[in-house]
Amino acid sequence: LVERQLGGQPDETAGVIELPAEALQARVGIYRGVRTGAIQQVIVGDNALSLPLAGGLALAPVSETRFVNAQLSGFELEFRLADDESETAEISGLDSFMRVADAPVEPDDLEAYAGRYHSPELGVEYRLSVDDDGLQWGQRRFAGRELAPMLSDVFARGPFWFEFERDDAGHIRGFTVSSMRARRMRFERQD
Repeated sequence: LVERQLGGQPDETAGVIELPAEALQARVGIYRGVRTGAIQQVIVGDNALSLPLAGGLALAPVSETRFVNAQLSGFELEFRLADDESETAEISGLDSFMRVADAPVEPDDLEAYAGRYHSPELGVEYRLSVDDDGLQWGQRRFAGRELAPMLSDVFARGPFWFEFERDDAGHIRGFTVSSMRARRMRFERQD
């Protein structure tokens, strides 16, 4: 998606600099798109930042606040402080992302998400299960794939994020699946 939108032409990334590990580490976290609601995770690897939910896209520093990718011409991640002093990350005009506090999920709490879920709109059923690796997302045609916890009741896998909804008693009643191209595909709990 990102490659198609930005044109995937190689770029020399002239001006790449080396930043101290603590400067890179300060950018690590979970970010939420202001316009799209998209979830993005920023991690550190090899004197660069990486976006694991965007296929592990590596971003090299060209300043303390600006990072670029060598393979995608025009792809840039720039960190800024908002008026309220919260940190934002602008991704090449696609969206502005606000840093949000992650919400670790205890392994014992994962069972609440397990079950069968059906999407009337898509005519498909997903099964969520728990194993030693965490919460697994599967379907008849593919084996379980781990969903990574991001925020309270929000998990991610690749470009998709799953937002769980609870009823008044606090029980999981369903979820929506979104990506940058499709938003809020609803799944209802079946058991």
